[in-house]
Amino acid sequence: MLYLPKIMMGATDIDPEKLVDQQLYQCTDDAKDALTMELESWVSAILTDTKPVVDGHAGTHALEVATKIIKIIDDQLHNTKIKV
Repeated sequence: MLYLPKIMMGATDIDPEKLVDQQLYQCTDDAKDALTMELESWVSAILTDTKPVVDGHAGTHALEVATKIIKIIDDQLHNTKIKV
């Protein structure tokens, strides 16, 4: 169904769950999340005196980007002007 025309006409009876394509992924027991892999890389870098996959600069940059994204979402939820 085409929801955009309905949204533009001011419809309020649209189910948000139907607006996105959701997929469920089954992970195996061997699967690791990104934080676990990052921490393992960091510990390995310390033990082997090498550079980790994600260094402090990249981590700081990722945090700055994530903070901006959170602010944009918060601003949009509160209908305020976005300043990035």
